[in-house]
Amino acid sequence: STYQRFNTILNYFLQKQIPYLGFIPASQEIRDAVQQQNPVVRAKPDSSIFHDLEFISQNLIGYASNVSKQPSVTVR
Repeated sequence: STYQRFNTILNYFLQKQIPYLGFIPASQEIRDAVQQQNPVVRAKPDSSIFHDLEFISQNLIGYASNVSKQPSVTVR
C-alpha cells in the first residue's frame, strides 16, 4: 500500500510513476541500525535484510539498464 500511495502522489504532482522494485520488511534490526546511525548491512552483514537489499538493487540496476536502452525522443 505504501508503494501505491507513493505512486499516486508522484503521479499527482509530477505525472510520473515508478515500477515496484521490492520491499524490506520491518524488523528490530532496521530500527537498531537507524537508532545507531549505522548501515544495517554493516551492522548485520549476515542478515536476511542484506538479501532483500540485494534483490532491490538488482531490480534497480535492471530497470536503469532498460531505461537507458530506450531511444530518446526529441520534441521540436
